[in-house]
Amino acid sequence: MESIAKFMLYSIKQIPQEILNNVNNQEPDPCYVCNAPILQQVFNKNLALILLPCGHIHHDKCIKTLNNGSHCPFPYCTEVIENAYFANMQAMQSMQSMLQNIQTNITNIQIQPQEAFQQKELERCRRLNSHLVLGSEAIHVVPNKFDKYPQRFPSSLSQLRRLTGPDVDTFLEFYGLPTNGNGLQKLKLKNFQIIMKNQ
Repeated sequence: MESIAKFMLYSIKQIPQEILNNVNNQEPDPCYVCNAPILQQVFNKNLALILLPCGHIHHDKCIKTLNNGSHCPFPYCTEVIENAYFANMQAMQSMQSMLQNIQTNITNIQIQPQEAFQQKELERCRRLNSHLVLGSEAIHVVPNKFDKYPQRFPSSLSQLRRLTGPDVDTFLEFYGLPTNGNGLQKLKLKNFQIIMKNQ
């Protein structure tokens, strides 16, 4: 008790002299929850005091036992005690759980080998581009330079890929693109053969 009083006196030295002159030298009020002297170490651990917003001092452990919304136990005091201790504990627990979730996510990301990450990324890209790989993507028909649309136009990529020889050349010629000539030569050969038969 003597060391506590010395500490209190040291703290009082920090208060301006004009305030100290107005204070009577008397024993502080007791804790009105347990009615024990405020400076007595009732509990096994260090003395813990709490200063309420109304200015009354009580044992911290005594105030924690009160319900949220109780009034200050000091006689005739109407200050409502909002139990900030429990609100802070709940906030601290939720912050700790969020921190644990973040740490777990970071650990999972770090543990995951680079090759597995690349494999998952490749699978994701394949899923996104599967319509291109399968050829199920619809082809939007566009007109040629004469603003005409082809009569037989492949409706999907897979049908476009199946075009061969003269069909490819016909398709390219319709849009005024250069051909490889195979289809045109075969067509000329067929026409030549038809002409020769007719003679």
